[in-house]
Amino acid sequence: MHAHYSEKITLAQLAAIAGVHRVHIVRAFRQHLGETPGTYMRRLRIEAARSALLESEAPIIDIALDAGFSSQAQFTRHFHREVGLPPAAYRRLHHA
Repeated sequence: MHAHYSEKITLAQLAAIAGVHRVHIVRAFRQHLGETPGTYMRRLRIEAARSALLESEAPIIDIALDAGFSSQAQFTRHFHREVGLPPAAYRRLHHA
């Protein structure tokens, strides 16, 4: 997942790679990591986007799409929920 965080990876694909049923993947993730595979993947994407916001001047839409989000609105919603600030405010705060 770390190497492919920007790609769309389905639960069925994860289960096939692991050789187990989809329900088992979700159960194992919750048991070992305390979250679902989808939540874990979203956090990986947010972390990649955080780095990109600080290390580049790329437009936020480009950062969102590069991180694997389907739109800037989706990215902004998840970023704000996870980080506590919208992406533009996060960038301004840390570039000051």
